Amino acid sequence: MGRDKALVEIGGISLAEWVRRSLAEVASPVLVVGKNGERHPLPDLPFVGEDCPARCSLAGLVAALSAAPDDRVIVVGCDHPFLSPDLLRALAKRGDRAVRVAGRGGGLEPLLGCWDAPRALPVLSRRLQDGALSLYGALRELSAEVLPEIEARALDPDLRSFVNVNTPEDLARARCSLEKY
Repeated sequence: MGRDKALVEIGGISLAEWVRRSLAEVASPVLVVGKNGERHPLPDLPFVGEDCPARCSLAGLVAALSAAPDDRVIVVGCDHPFLSPDLLRALAKRGDRAVRVAGRGGGLEPLLGCWDAPRALPVLSRRLQDGALSLYGALRELSAEVLPEIEARALDPDLRSFVNVNTPEDLARARCSLEKY
């Protein structure tokens, strides 16, 4: 995006605030994770900083799971503005695996899931230390449970939770999407 995505606005609300509002309906506390020294997008929430030199989601995930006060941690990216609290609740249901993520179209959303910190953290920390930074690789190693698209669609009929703002084009689509609802 060329700028801090968490601060980008849709409908006058930052992406970070969109995410906070959905998470607050499902979980407490809500933590913000980011690089140390970067601007904190929601200063009234606890901030968990990480110093990994690589810019990767795995480093943020390890920081989040390490700092979370509970074993089960809902993790979402700051660039998912239209999260369904019902979908988040479904992901948080305790399964028998270390991670449960949402699936769509045969793909997985690693930053739209619920992680069991005590079980996932050793694997994720080792992968981070070894430079194996792929979240998809971590999901395979942990034998992630997938909430199938059909179940996600029952909770979020238009699958708006999967809207992810990575590019200016994504942002334009998200802004148009907001006008439709």
